[in-house]
Amino acid sequence: MGQHVQPNRAKSLDKQTFPTGLFKKPRNWTYQTKPLFKKIKRLLVDVFHEAEEVLIVIDLGGFQRGDISLNIKPEEYSIVAKRGDQEFRETIALPQEVDIEKCSENFRNGVLEIILPRKKEANSSLTPHSA
Repeated sequence: MGQHVQPNRAKSLDKQTFPTGLFKKPRNWTYQTKPLFKKIKRLLVDVFHEAEEVLIVIDLGGFQRGDISLNIKPEEYSIVAKRGDQEFRETIALPQEVDIEKCSENFRNGVLEIILPRKKEANSSLTPHSA
């Protein structure tokens, strides 16, 4: 029995190699799906209830300080962020024992930190009294 040689295959391999004959041509990839970029629908908000304060951290990546409007009331903290056609609104319920008069805000690198200290009488009522 003789060896079976496929001349068509040898020719097709020659077409796929570069003129030097050392490397094959890279494969032409075809993509069936397009990349999907999702729009952000809500702000990322974390609320930490610490012993001395309530810390609110809001991720506002891509927003400038001028794009953000803040409003504080004794029962809630509201934020509105607008940029182009994007608008986000978030309302955060506040505990009664926070002192909104001593609220401090820090906006850096797209992250807004709001520190609401607890009222002193709220902290003193938690400590045991000696008789």
